[in-house]
Amino acid sequence: MCEVTKSLLTTNSSSKRRTESSNTPTPASIDRSRNVIITGVQENRDHTVWRDTVMNVLSIAAGRDVHVEDALRLGAYNSNKKRPILVKFRSVWDRRLVLSGARKLNNDVLYRRKVFINADEPLEDRRLHTLQRLKRQAESRGQQVDVSSDNVLSVDGIACFSLRDGLLNRQIISNRSSGSVNFSSDGHGLADNSPT
Repeated sequence: MCEVTKSLLTTNSSSKRRTESSNTPTPASIDRSRNVIITGVQENRDHTVWRDTVMNVLSIAAGRDVHVEDALRLGAYNSNKKRPILVKFRSVWDRRLVLSGARKLNNDVLYRRKVFINADEPLEDRRLHTLQRLKRQAESRGQQVDVSSDNVLSVDGIACFSLRDGLLNRQIISNRSSGSVNFSSDGHGLADNSPT
């Protein structure tokens, strides 16, 4: 066998091994370009009930009907919690339209400050945005805020969020007269659609 043929066979077999091993999706390789996450939709064992709510929320945000490929709840059912919903659109354009109109939910009495639409992002990105949002919110309330070198957010001396572990405390009591600040148990903090 000539050297060129050996070289081609070696190259083809090593690229085949790389292709076979790369068929297993990693968190970084998952296509999220058509996905959004909806939070705050009431739980119901009958999936048609919450799916109708999801379609109503999406049409309000988009200003028209959108084409949804799939919608599913994330996590195990718990009647005391509102699990996030992963929505996959048929097109990237529908996703963009919904995300750009997500603030329209603030004009709807049923969904104002209860239901939120956000981009589906990798865990690391979600946690970074959450840390930035929680820091901004605490600073706006005049609380003492510190982010350590290992990316742990402390508010008034109490560690409440880290990039590595997510939410550390469910509730942080404010020293101000504004009362308590609630953090959701899913590690997203106070959900909002504010720019990050």
